[in-house]
Amino acid sequence: HENAKYMAKRLSELPGVSVDLNSVQINMVFFGVKRERAAIDALPERMLEKGILINVEELGHLRFVTHYGITKKDVDQAIDAFADIIGK
Repeated sequence: HENAKYMAKRLSELPGVSVDLNSVQINMVFFGVKRERAAIDALPERMLEKGILINVEELGHLRFVTHYGITKKDVDQAIDAFADIIGK
């Protein structure tokens, strides 16, 4: 769960991303992005092109899931890719 907390912290530093850091208690990170719904719905496909899975939840919230095989370097690569995509 350490990597999930690290991921949540990194996400919270991105403009337009909202994360409740206190809610990260397991390996899932739920967060919101200030974007049009169509842009949010396109995120999974765009992230998958970079080899990263992300889920769109109800009300346009997003979810990343970490697991034992994920390193901090992997988290950084995922967040950097996400930041690149939402920055465009």
